[in-house]
Amino acid sequence: MTYVLEGHEHRVSDVNEGFECDACNRSYGDGYSCGECKFTIHKKCVFVFNIQARINHPSHDGHSLEFLTTGAPDHTDPKCHLCGKNTKRLLYHCYDCKVNLDIDCIIDSLCARSDLNMEWHHHPLLMVDLKASLMSCDFCHGTSKHGYCCPRCRLVIHEGCVSVFESPEIIHPSHVRHPLKLISSGAPDYTDRIRLQCHLSMEVMIIIYSTSNNDPVT
Repeated sequence: MTYVLEGHEHRVSDVNEGFECDACNRSYGDGYSCGECKFTIHKKCVFVFNIQARINHPSHDGHSLEFLTTGAPDHTDPKCHLCGKNTKRLLYHCYDCKVNLDIDCIIDSLCARSDLNMEWHHHPLLMVDLKASLMSCDFCHGTSKHGYCCPRCRLVIHEGCVSVFESPEIIHPSHVRHPLKLISSGAPDYTDRIRLQCHLSMEVMIIIYSTSNNDPVT
């Protein structure tokens, strides 16, 4: 099955685990692949297609940078001009100066300039159309309507679901010994990534309640 990804000219298809994302350079979870451009990208990283196709970056005054999906041009150094890491298929490029910037360095600049700050999250956010961006809310898993995306920690949440952040700490009947704290970065490494209440795998969830003293929820 193929999908239309907003901001990209080609249709993309599903990719299972075991690939290296061309946006974040990490391997986890599911994603999408473009057969024409030969890139793969996590479902959590497709927000990069919501960034402008041409941007100005403080490290490169005078010329704008263009978003590329097929890797650094052959006549250029594939390393990122800022961090020195090898760029992937997704990057920003200056055709005048033959300069390449990777997605992580673009995100740092994007967050620094963002004025969309919410009291319920500690990083600047982007407004995204979840359905057009093929992204799903980390709280309700829905894909319709507009929502927020955090470029740094990959949090995605519907505009109508942000009320969950009004209860950063709760007492749950399944675990009355300690309060559960809301975390938005996924299940901690020391925990079993299974919710005992419904036995639903937490691999794709990043908004959960957890104890703060490493005790399992029983």
